[in-house]
Amino acid sequence: LPTALMRLPFYALSNLIYAPYAADPAPAPEVFHESGRNRETNMKRLFAERYREVGRRGRSLPKVLVKSGHMHLYRGLSPRTELYTLGNFLSELAILNGKNSLHIYTIVDRPYVREGWLAPFAEAARPGDGTLFDLRPLYVWARRKQDLEPNLKRLIMGYDALVFLRDGAAGSLERLRTPNFRWYP
Repeated sequence: LPTALMRLPFYALSNLIYAPYAADPAPAPEVFHESGRNRETNMKRLFAERYREVGRRGRSLPKVLVKSGHMHLYRGLSPRTELYTLGNFLSELAILNGKNSLHIYTIVDRPYVREGWLAPFAEAARPGDGTLFDLRPLYVWARRKQDLEPNLKRLIMGYDALVFLRDGAAGSLERLRTPNFRWYP
């Protein structure tokens, strides 16, 4: 079969996942939640297919590096989508295989970062290229601290490290802002 025909199911799924973002008027929040569930499930299935394929070729478990949006690599239940993420799946897979996973949150210096809940990192970051913050020593403190800002607590609980980049170009979110772009309601 031609490659384009073999990819038709993926195109159809992609259309199903992203259709709510282009709908006018915007659909109910449940539609976006289902879209997110479909997206997370698809990422997990695609990863599992490739992981098994590589595993069949070799004797040892493959080492994996995954680059994705920070909402997808979060360990645990995503605070925004209330879905178990690809990052959680990868963390559990590492545990199953007797290995470890490392989850890194990367943020570019922007006014909303300096003025919001990530401000402590912006203030502590070195001038220049960027700063790596190891979040692991903060885990127990964040878990116990009742009055900690909820987003900051979830960041510390869901990631191992934060990379704060200075002088970076605007990311894909800025490039997505078009008349049809919609964020989660």
